[in-house]
Amino acid sequence: MKTISLNGTWRVTGKPQNDDTRAITFDGRVPGCVQLDLAENGYLPRDLYMGKNMLAAEKYECYEWKYEREFY
Repeated sequence: MKTISLNGTWRVTGKPQNDDTRAITFDGRVPGCVQLDLAENGYLPRDLYMGKNMLAAEKYECYEWKYEREFY
């Protein structure tokens, strides 16, 4: 049996529910979470836990997220 690690860089696509016109795409890390990936890619402040920075993540709470990666 062949074992494939799921860790590493994945392609992340997010879009508001029921709105395909405002999709965003960037590289994300697994294991991890979408908030950290958003911060790493400039959509959220780098230090999410400083002051009220986490409130910026509310904008993305109603997004649908898809992580994709090719396996060979």
